[in-house]
Amino acid sequence: MSRLDCISNRNFKILTAYLQSIGLDEGRLFDGLSYPEGQYESARDFFLDEDEWTTYENFETIFRRARKRSGDPAFYFRCGASSGPLRSWGRFNTFVRIFATPNDGFR
Repeated sequence: MSRLDCISNRNFKILTAYLQSIGLDEGRLFDGLSYPEGQYESARDFFLDEDEWTTYENFETIFRRARKRSGDPAFYFRCGASSGPLRSWGRFNTFVRIFATPNDGFR
């Protein structure tokens, strides 16, 4: 599986930060999903490692479980919109501190 076929696990940092902000924990979001068991102690450890990548199927399953857990029909929008205020971009927060505007990244 190449990274072209995968989605960054960094997205799950945003998702879990949002769930925590509305008073929910991760619950069983990662249960039963495949991950490299020999390299990680738990599925949670793997899926929250922002250096790793997962399949679209795992990505979709986790996000659908999170939406169901929240009970919010606007979950996907609110989760994405929360990433700025919650500063849940993981390592991308470094770039936010360095560059004042998006144009600074291109100079």
